[in-house]
This record gives sequence, structure tokens and C-alpha cells, in this order.
Amino acid sequence: MTISNDDRKSIIDEVVGIIKPMISEAVNKGKEEALLSLPEVWANLVTDHLAIAKEKEEFYKKHPKFKEHKDAVTAAIAEVDGKNPFLSLKEKLEMAVPEIRHRIKTKASLDMETINKSPDLTFKKFNPGPGLNGDI
Repeated sequence: MTISNDDRKSIIDEVVGIIKPMISEAVNKGKEEALLSLPEVWANLVTDHLAIAKEKEEFYKKHPKFKEHKDAVTAAIAEVDGKNPFLSLKEKLEMAVPEIRHRIKTKASLDMETINKSPDLTFKKFNPGPGLNGDI
């Protein structure tokens, strides 16, 4: 049995006519569910943001000297977070305190005022230590 092109076209049109509304209904249902979830998602984001702000405020009250060194605080917390992603923010902040102090101490020892206009680029003074061949 052979199907003519006209019959084939009418069958395809009929199937498309059946499937198209079904697809449209499914897409619309998905859109509706996504839109209905937005208020909850937004509320969760705002709540999380406020909780984080509160934790940071308490942290800086406990360690007021750190306010001047937010770059060191951010870097240390990022390091702790990378190693311990499932801890609470409060735990991460407390774990970061020794590293923050170390970074502040290191930064204080750096001379950021003096500029050496002709630095030694030969690395003749480079001492790689034992077991290293001196290659950079």
C-alpha cells in the first residue's frame, strides 16, 4: 500500500495539529510554575543576604581591626571556603582569623612606598634552596 503525497501531508498536518497544543500546554505550565516560584526564590535570596550581612557585622564587631583590611579578610575567607565549602559562614569566619592575622602582618612588613627604578632582573641572588637546580 502506497500513501500519496497529499495523504502524507494531511496525516502530518493532523498529527501536528494534535501535538502542537499539547506542547504549548506543557510549555505554558512550565512557565506558570517558574513564575509562581519567583517570590519564594526572591524571599530566600533576601533572607540569605540579610543573614550574611548580620554575620559579617558581628564578625567585624568582634574583630574591629579587620575592617581596615577587608582585602585580607576576603582572601582568607575565600581560601577557607574553598577547603571547607559545607561549613556555616560563622565557622568559616572563625577559621579564617589566623590567616587574616597572618596576611595583615605580612602586608604590614612590605614596603609599598619605595620604588626601585632599576631592579636586578638577572636573579643572581636567587637561592632556590637545597634539592632544587636553580631553574625558575
